[in-house]
Amino acid sequence: MTPRVVPWNSSPGADSPARCPPPGFLIDEPVHLDARLHYARHYGTTVTYQQTSALAFGSAAFVTGALLANAIGNSNARSRAARLASPQWRDHELTRVVVTPTRTWCYSYGRWLAFHHTGVLEYHLDPHGVVLLFADTEPLRLTGPAAWLHAVLFAYFRSGASALTTATFLLPIGANQSPAASAATSPSTSR
Repeated sequence: MTPRVVPWNSSPGADSPARCPPPGFLIDEPVHLDARLHYARHYGTTVTYQQTSALAFGSAAFVTGALLANAIGNSNARSRAARLASPQWRDHELTRVVVTPTRTWCYSYGRWLAFHHTGVLEYHLDPHGVVLLFADTEPLRLTGPAAWLHAVLFAYFRSGASALTTATFLLPIGANQSPAASAATSPSTSR
């Protein structure tokens, strides 16, 4: 699925992103991005593991070896469980993401999840995409070709058109713009 997004409105006086038709997505808000992105959430979890007990009979060396092997096995199981339980990016899936002026919608595991833009405490780009941090739920990471477009739309909807040049999290996007593209999109200051 290629992202459905229409560039910024080009009609005179229009200073907002264009709308795109969202097939099968019914909401009273305009949709400005409908794309497939990789979705992940960051959280820890509870992991159970099995400890074993050894009962060995024989020489002292055999019993010591069996008990030592059992202790090493239990230690490895405990370490593996701790590693699996630690906070990390989970729930990885390629999913449909829809952006409206107030929310980012993600279709995850058969249901729509709404992430309100006003609930975002911190927003940043990382090498993989964009990360949204919230006060009341796990962080959200969106990755893929349309992730940076999400950043631009988020900045615009959260803080207005001036944020497109002032939002610090958009700086990596501007830094990646080639000098030729920058010259082509920047107004000329020479007379």
